[in-house]
Amino acid sequence: MSPGRGFTLVELVTSMTITATAGIAAVAVLHEAVDASHGVMDQGAATAKASVALRRVAAELREIPALDAGPDISVLSPTRLVWGEGSELRLSGEDLLLTEAGGEPAVLCSPCEAFRIAGIGPTGSEVSATPGQAEIATITRLTVELTVSDGAGQRMLRTRVFPRALTREVP
Repeated sequence: MSPGRGFTLVELVTSMTITATAGIAAVAVLHEAVDASHGVMDQGAATAKASVALRRVAAELREIPALDAGPDISVLSPTRLVWGEGSELRLSGEDLLLTEAGGEPAVLCSPCEAFRIAGIGPTGSEVSATPGQAEIATITRLTVELTVSDGAGQRMLRTRVFPRALTREVP
């Protein structure tokens, strides 16, 4: 800048270019921060949805009654479990459905990418994928895995369930 005079055209254009470049960089950083925030919110929502469904599943499975020969389970496959008086938990398409005995199916989680349930025997190993009644009688606990997806990827939650009727006091 010359003494007593204003800015030259070159100085004004240079300062405007620097200011515009800094503004564009700031907008890009803010845009990435907003996208990251939306991703975290999507992940949290998907995880919360799966967590609520898994807690409900665990609560229902804890109440499986026992027979003299083990749990009152009539059907066990990786995506379906039938117990008691006709209660059922199954994956149907992208819906995880729970049907209480004599009731209508209720959607616990949708969309559900994957659902897997397995029986665990007294040795700690899984029983076969489609066990017969003799193998079902040896089940001491169940493992449940639930996978949901969000915009950023998949979330898998898993839990172990010990049906209350099968837990016995040790003398």
